[in-house]
Amino acid sequence: MSDESKKSEDRDNGELVERPLESIDEILEDETIDQSTKISILLGRINKSITFSSGPIPHPTILKGYEEVLPGSADRILSMTEKEGEHRRKIETELVKNDNIRSYLGQIAGFTIAIVGLGGSIYLGINDKVWASGIMSAGTLTVLVTVFVTGDKERRIQSEQDDQDK
Repeated sequence: MSDESKKSEDRDNGELVERPLESIDEILEDETIDQSTKISILLGRINKSITFSSGPIPHPTILKGYEEVLPGSADRILSMTEKEGEHRRKIETELVKNDNIRSYLGQIAGFTIAIVGLGGSIYLGINDKVWASGIMSAGTLTVLVTVFVTGDKERRIQSEQDDQDK
């Protein structure tokens, strides 16, 4: 195949890619196009449709179609998307705020338990209850260490799940 005919074929194939979507049947039935070129054209079209099928708003061509069928619908779709985004951000803000409050309350509760447990242990030690004092202080410290280790492990697991979701 000569360079000139190859350039001509490439130009023709490039023009085929630019044909509107309605002409897919024409491309399939066109006997001047080889099978591999037809496949690459169709895969390109499929890729485009997959690329634009995700996201909060439809592809501009689809949005234009909605607007033609029902004037003002494109604006309504965009405003609906904006409102949904604002709502989602508001919910996420509330979740973070509630998590922070829960965390602070947990710290206060843990501090209270530690003070009561260690205070009781000191009281028992002063009143010559050495074994009871040792058991109570060891138990309090064991519970506190366990809570911190478990909490840290849960935070790591949650962080890994968040990373996988992205």
